[in-house]
Amino acid sequence: MKIDTYGIISDIIDKEIDILLPLKVGELRSLLESNFPKLSQFNYSLVIDNEIISDEMKLIEHSNSIAIMPPFSGG
Repeated sequence: MKIDTYGIISDIIDKEIDILLPLKVGELRSLLESNFPKLSQFNYSLVIDNEIISDEMKLIEHSNSIAIMPPFSGG
């Protein structure tokens, strides 16, 4: 599964990784941070199907799109 990355996250996740779906958002976060420890230093957002997800128990299916957004602020 391809994960889209943006900003500083693209520098941290510098390769494609294999993810076995389905899995929960919290499991994905743990998998990413174990493969890319520097990622845990950032307050990044997981985006599933163009929606920022905060529910760590939400199930990610094969048909979902996944993106990781760096920290951002409004103005």
